[in-house]
Amino acid sequence: MQPSALRSYIDWVRVSSPRLSRFEEKRLARRLRTSGDRVAARRLVTAHLPLVVRIARDFRHLNPNLLDLIQEGNLALILAVHRFDPDRQVSLAAYVASWVRTYIARLGDAATVGDDAPELTDPTLATMALAIEDAAGPTPDVIVEQREDQARLEQVLPEFQRQLTSREREIFQSRLFSDRPSTLTQKGLDLGLSAERVRQIERELTERLRARFSSERTRDE
Repeated sequence: MQPSALRSYIDWVRVSSPRLSRFEEKRLARRLRTSGDRVAARRLVTAHLPLVVRIARDFRHLNPNLLDLIQEGNLALILAVHRFDPDRQVSLAAYVASWVRTYIARLGDAATVGDDAPELTDPTLATMALAIEDAAGPTPDVIVEQREDQARLEQVLPEFQRQLTSREREIFQSRLFSDRPSTLTQKGLDLGLSAERVRQIERELTERLRARFSSERTRDE
């Protein structure tokens, strides 16, 4: 497409994309999730078109045609809006960004969009019927869940470690949370324990942390 088409599209996005408060965003997302409200879906999609443009610009090294990247990003945006769970802790913008980055990054391997793909000037609900073939690698949902789990783990760790004895904390930090973990034998020598006893303590700590993490995840959900 000609550069003027890109300019026209970006101008259209600038004037057509509403600003939504977090409350309004959640309300619309719940309407979409509970009743499939097409008007709510359209407003959520349109509100995030500028985000797609910003992300697409970061991936121009994959394809000099920015409109191609935006087209791919818009497809991911629509899928993300329809799969978003408003009761999750992650914001819709963060969720959309994960989907858009993932699909644009896979552009070279993704299935080609057919001739019946919607025009860029109407990147809304019509594209829901268009299948996007998953490439290898984690899905955006998995990426978002991993980020949520990482944030949750960072919240749990300080209190968990405060509840450990000095010996448990030493094993925990040097064996489970070290870039270069000590061997069981070396850590046993450091603490005056057998390697097997260090292994047992390490297993107990892992099970306790897993139980604490699962409890925190259940509470958040």
